[in-house]
Amino acid sequence: MKIRFENMEFETTTGEAFVNGYPTGWHFEFAMQGLPAPGENMDTSRKLTLISPWGFATMETAEKIRKMMQSNTGRSLRIEDGDENTQFPLYVRQRYIVASENGRKASVNAGLVASQICRSTAWVSDGQGGIKRVQNSASAIAEALATIERELTYVQP
Repeated sequence: MKIRFENMEFETTTGEAFVNGYPTGWHFEFAMQGLPAPGENMDTSRKLTLISPWGFATMETAEKIRKMMQSNTGRSLRIEDGDENTQFPLYVRQRYIVASENGRKASVNAGLVASQICRSTAWVSDGQGGIKRVQNSASAIAEALATIERELTYVQP
């Protein structure tokens, strides 16, 4: 079954993102969050709610993003899980691509980088009567690396 979030579709059985009905090759977690039930006590009454999966990359997707980023930087990058959000519990954690330097740490959400790549997916002629998937990852990867660089090197005036 496919569910639509932010102009992309999420296949609930496989976790794959679809754009314009076509598979993207990128996978995301089935993300649920405990949110206050409408009209109930915020502290004691919670309802399990499906939330947008695009910030919740699978480990496979996070590793693909890390490798793409690593091939464009001299920094050592690793994957870390985000916090569990005790106020409004997440039942799946977000995954981040992280770099550290001189006691500073910077990260980008692997799922958001992957979802940006998904949005560039197009199916074009392969020149032999069929079609092939094309994606542009350059801007998403460059933006993610620039964010990490800016966070690690920014000096407060």
